[in-house]
Amino acid sequence: MKPKTNFVLSKEQKSVVFKWITNLRMFDAYASNLHRCVNIEQGRMIGMKSHDCQQLLPIAFSALPNQVWKSIVE
Repeated sequence: MKPKTNFVLSKEQKSVVFKWITNLRMFDAYASNLHRCVNIEQGRMIGMKSHDCQQLLPIAFSALPNQVWKSIVE
C-alpha cells in the first residue's frame, strides 16, 4: 500500500472540516448556503457552484503545508 501524502485528510479530519463548513456563515450573495452542500455521512461535498469554490479556495490553500503550497505556486 502506498503511503498517503501529507495533504490528504483522514476520515476524522474530513468530518471536522465538514462540521466546520456546516457552521460557516457567509455574507448575503457572497456564497451559497454551503451547509446544504455537505454530506457528513458520505464524506462528500455536492452541489457547489463555481463561485462557492472560488470563495473557499483561499481558505483551502492557507491550510496547506508550506512545501505543498510552494510547489503549487511554482
